[in-house]
Amino acid sequence: MKKSIILSLSLISTLTNAHYMSPVNWGGQDQLDSITTSGWVFVPVTVGTDSEKDFEIFLNDELISFLTIPKNQTKTSKIPIKLSKQNEVEYHKICSVGYGTAFNTQICTVVKAYWLKQ
Repeated sequence: MKKSIILSLSLISTLTNAHYMSPVNWGGQDQLDSITTSGWVFVPVTVGTDSEKDFEIFLNDELISFLTIPKNQTKTSKIPIKLSKQNEVEYHKICSVGYGTAFNTQICTVVKAYWLKQ
């Protein structure tokens, strides 16, 4: 039984390839970029992969773009987010979903931003 579990795990690891995205969290107390007076923030997100993959990028569960990333490379995009509440902290979610191997992978960035309006 133990050998079959180890074999299964090793087979799964050969069918999947690494998909990574950074940052995991963006904004908050230490990031002045997360405070805006215009109502817009631009979140730099880097997506990478160990094998060529196609990616869909979602903002708050809405598809906003597609990326194809070659093997062992990354792409960085600045994702524009329009804030809707003045003088309140807003949370948003940016996710990348990778396709092209036996398993689809999803990684998300939690965005914390503030629209300062006087």
